[in-house]
Amino acid sequence: MINRNASSGHKLGQLIGDWYEEYFVLPLLQEETFISFFTVDKKGEVQERLQRLLGKATIMSYVDRVKATLSALPQEIRLVLRQDSMPVCFESVASATVFLQDPTFEMTSPLESYLYQVTYSDGSEFEQSVSCLEELRMLHSQIERLALHMNTLCD
Repeated sequence: MINRNASSGHKLGQLIGDWYEEYFVLPLLQEETFISFFTVDKKGEVQERLQRLLGKATIMSYVDRVKATLSALPQEIRLVLRQDSMPVCFESVASATVFLQDPTFEMTSPLESYLYQVTYSDGSEFEQSVSCLEELRMLHSQIERLALHMNTLCD
């Protein structure tokens, strides 16, 4: 149980450890699945315990942040084609310094990749690099599906 003389950070760590053991480890050791053990009553007990420890305002603030993040929609999408030269290799710092005075990169057969960047309405950003155009299309279709789903929920 929680040591009342410990710091609040230690109490939270101890509470999480107690919760993990009570609601996750013990049921698994008894060959019960977490889903079957984590009943509506148990969920209520956990909710009450967390509200007592953290306060309802803290939990509601967290829930609001999660909802805002999940409901943010793409505001700007940037697609970037990258063409990388073959590497120029050096065996010394001095050699690299000389090269950088008048650099010439070999671009006869550049390696292509794509960068998919999204800025969401809440100001958050997402970025992923992919190696081919088909992966770029697949990533965009996932973002499109998510945006359509979020629009449906908000209607």
